[in-house]
Amino acid sequence: MTFACSLMAAACFIGGGLLTKPAAGLSRIVPTVAMFGLFVIGAALLAVAVQSDGEIGSAYLVVVGMETVLALAIGVAIYDEQLTTVRIGAVVLAMSGTAVIAQGSI
Repeated sequence: MTFACSLMAAACFIGGGLLTKPAAGLSRIVPTVAMFGLFVIGAALLAVAVQSDGEIGSAYLVVVGMETVLALAIGVAIYDEQLTTVRIGAVVLAMSGTAVIAQGSI
């Protein structure tokens, strides 16, 4: 249950993040409301994951790790961002840091 909630929380956070561009600086009401709604749902799902797991560290690390990879992939797929070796290296570095911290919390 913890992993599923963390996965859904990451998806909500990414969805909310993707809506920041269409929200145009919070000037467009529908994407702005949807963005905030997804952030709230993501936070609630993360709270459920923390309650199930008992530790915020491990639940949040799963969310951060998935969010990092998915944000890059969706940015490339939807917004035509370039997939460069620097960006891939940054994701690998972030995931490595997440894995090291996760080892300490297990």
